[in-house]
Amino acid sequence: MAEQAYEFENFPRGKLPASLTRRQFFSGLMNEVRAFAHEEGHPVYRLDDLGDLPDGELAQVRPVLLPGCETFQEDGYVWGKTPEGRKGVRLFPVDSPAAFVLEQFDGEATIIEAARRLASGLGWEKKRAFAYVRGVFLWLVLARLSVPGAEKKRNQKI
Repeated sequence: MAEQAYEFENFPRGKLPASLTRRQFFSGLMNEVRAFAHEEGHPVYRLDDLGDLPDGELAQVRPVLLPGCETFQEDGYVWGKTPEGRKGVRLFPVDSPAAFVLEQFDGEATIIEAARRLASGLGWEKKRAFAYVRGVFLWLVLARLSVPGAEKKRNQKI
């Protein structure tokens, strides 16, 4: 793929496409129930609505990999594999800033915190770093590897 395919800061806004088979739907439904069962005071996100969330709200999301998902390196790329997947999905080059971003998706760091670390590490403008982290997160959601974790902090500025 061309390098421009990995320009995550240009990830489009809008509903995320949901093209699932019946088997994937029921398997995903169980993951969604686990991922979004929440304590009082924590928001519930629909996966297809994440691409439409305002930046201020998305900034507070704490991305986490779904249980049983794995990432690995092969042929110069980072790959992701879901528990039900037979083969992995090529995500991005190993030397891409996205590899650093993926390391931040531990359920503890918010998207804004990951963006600040990326901006600091690469000398990027904060808005560009935020857009990039947003794009990586949404790409991983589409690959069925990541979901929002529990929200713990509020009102951090972008």
